[in-house]
Amino acid sequence: MILTALLSNDIFRNKIKSQIIQNAIHLIPQPITRLELFLTENCTLNCDYCFVASKKKGHRMSWETAKKAVDFLMIQSSNLSEIHITFIGGEPLLEFPLMKRIACYAESCAEQYGKNINYAVTTNGTIMSNEIAEFAQKHCFNYLLSIDGNKETHDLHRKTYDGKGSYEMLTEKNFHLLKSIQGWMGARVTVNPDTVDHLASNIQILFNI
Repeated sequence: MILTALLSNDIFRNKIKSQIIQNAIHLIPQPITRLELFLTENCTLNCDYCFVASKKKGHRMSWETAKKAVDFLMIQSSNLSEIHITFIGGEPLLEFPLMKRIACYAESCAEQYGKNINYAVTTNGTIMSNEIAEFAQKHCFNYLLSIDGNKETHDLHRKTYDGKGSYEMLTEKNFHLLKSIQGWMGARVTVNPDTVDHLASNIQILFNI
């Protein structure tokens, strides 16, 4: 009797209807516009804080998996025109041929679906060539460089497999080549307990490079 009386009340009935609609909205899948492709566990460095524990050089993404991921993005982005593809690893540039193939395929799909692709690559900066730079420039890739600050800070944790620091590998030539692609350079800084005291000065140093 009480429930019947409440449901006959227009205000209460409208509140129930509104709540049902709100709950239903959360059940409707939202469009997916961002895709991160983990191309390989292989890397040129052996950073002691790497989130990829026990890296296996043979663990890499297959073309079949990459193709299915791109197809999924095209469909699941629904009617939204702006989509994003980010390449990560390991060191994703070790799989540059695969990266090129993915980008070319994605762009052919984007043309078909009427979408615009924004690319991003997170790299340690140790691998760079004119071919990579030219391809990145042509396809509007944005690079994010993993660099922790000045040489002393960076080399504490970002070492090669033979224990040497990697700072000079990316600042002597590759940093400037990367920067020439896009005119600016984003930095991915990993802060550790033994480097946090120098965070402010290291950010200033990176800003001035």
